[in-house]
Amino acid sequence: TNITRPEFQPCAEDDDFLAALDKMVNENIAESKSIVRDKNSMSTMTAPVGSGKNKKNWEQLQSEAEQEREGVTVQLMLRKGGKGASKSLQVSSDSSLGEQIVAREQREVREREKMKQLTLEISERQEQEELSEALSHLQRMSLAGAGQKYKHNKGAPDADLIFGKKH
Repeated sequence: TNITRPEFQPCAEDDDFLAALDKMVNENIAESKSIVRDKNSMSTMTAPVGSGKNKKNWEQLQSEAEQEREGVTVQLMLRKGGKGASKSLQVSSDSSLGEQIVAREQREVREREKMKQLTLEISERQEQEELSEALSHLQRMSLAGAGQKYKHNKGAPDADLIFGKKH
């Protein structure tokens, strides 16, 4: 089996294609640089799960709890040498950042409570519908069974009635 590879033959279409590709890539890079980052989406970012690597003892946890009463803890995400790092900062609740964070947390709590209430109402409504459906089904069955009773024939069946008379 002698397999030969196709041989590359440069042509004008290759140059046109490469020029169009370079143009598209450069436009995409320029466009992504000019995009204004949405501040709301930036504020909803959460710290990575592995950001709290250092373990704390009971006294450190208690001192953090006292600090949280005084203000709001903000997780600041940094870039150190291409790696992501985070640092906890204490921000006063009276500052504009602290007020925004507290207001957002309150909105989220209200939204969760609202969703919980809606879910409970939907569940109750479904249970009521299922119960009323089951009751109406039982009523229909009992009404249908009460009016019509089947009379069993006693004895052997009448062959002449079934097959007709033989002459």
